[in-house]
Amino acid sequence: MMDQHKKISVIIPCYNYGHYLRECILSVLNQSYQNLEVIVVDDGSTDESFSIAKQLESEDSRVRVITQNNGGVASARNRGLEEATGDEVFFLDADDSLLPDCLNRLSSHLCASECDFVYCAYILKHDKTRIVQPMEFEVGKLKIRNFISVSSLYRIEAIGNHRFDEVLEMDEDYEFVLGLVEAGAVGSCLKDPLFVYNKHADSRSSEGFLTLKGYRNRKKILRKHQGFYSKKEKAEALKYSEYSLLRSIRYQREHPHSLKTRVYHLFLVVRFSKSPKEWLLSLRYVLIGSKSPK
Repeated sequence: MMDQHKKISVIIPCYNYGHYLRECILSVLNQSYQNLEVIVVDDGSTDESFSIAKQLESEDSRVRVITQNNGGVASARNRGLEEATGDEVFFLDADDSLLPDCLNRLSSHLCASECDFVYCAYILKHDKTRIVQPMEFEVGKLKIRNFISVSSLYRIEAIGNHRFDEVLEMDEDYEFVLGLVEAGAVGSCLKDPLFVYNKHADSRSSEGFLTLKGYRNRKKILRKHQGFYSKKEKAEALKYSEYSLLRSIRYQREHPHSLKTRVYHLFLVVRFSKSPKEWLLSLRYVLIGSKSPK
């Protein structure tokens, strides 16, 4: 029989995801691990999200619904942390769902190890369905790129007073984990996929951080944690972000780009590309405003 003496708080921020919210909450309530609470933070939704959450609250005492004016996902998660009464915390986006044994597997691993949080592989549903395998925990690599989903299980004492940065427009999940690790937290990885991550047209993740605004946001994170980086690590992180931005500009064909973006694109191509054909395509893109080249 599984040990369920640890209470898990599952925090679900929700803004106009009523279409997905019921499935999300039920996937938590139907876990093999039953000692839990579900904290739904309705972040000023204008759809049916609140009524769906309240209905499930009336059916199961483990569900608590909190409402607030729209403040963004970081604000909603922080509100959930203030309300949480569990020994462990899991963050779940309202359009995602857990596999039945997710919390049991994560909590068992957390209890059996000396780590402060545990993350896992997941099933990505987008154009195609595939399993995404994260990298093993390594501080140096995490400084360069984010490979840990915020949908992880954390010891509440490891979080302490640490919170999501509500000023950041994106990547607040990466900054949250980075801040924990800077404070000494250690993560551990499970290779089995334990939750479903839905990427769709309405997803915040479909925006990505790989836009000019997102790239500037990443630089803000580096400045905030500059004491955590060596000069070499900072240079590597910036180079990786710039290269990722370049790839995004090339392939994000559904959005028209401003002249400023196209000029910056050319700068990145000159910096990273070794292909003359790519240089010419990018120059054409900047001059006449055509869609970004492949």
